[in-house]
Amino acid sequence: MPTKVNRRTNIIIAAVYILYALFNLAGENWMHMVFDAVVEVVLLLFSIRYSWILILTYVGGKRLFSLHCS
Repeated sequence: MPTKVNRRTNIIIAAVYILYALFNLAGENWMHMVFDAVVEVVLLLFSIRYSWILILTYVGGKRLFSLHCS
């Protein structure tokens, strides 16, 4: 899969999966399930953020800025 399509797919699937995880959490009182859902959502948000940054980094096939500080 091309990287541009892959990054956009990561954002879409992660956003849908966050909604799914939160929907499944509704009505649950067990703390381990709440903790697992919070960890899952945080990791998916990191995935979305990283994919979004990489989309902004490579606009039009050209590298606009570096992700690493030097």
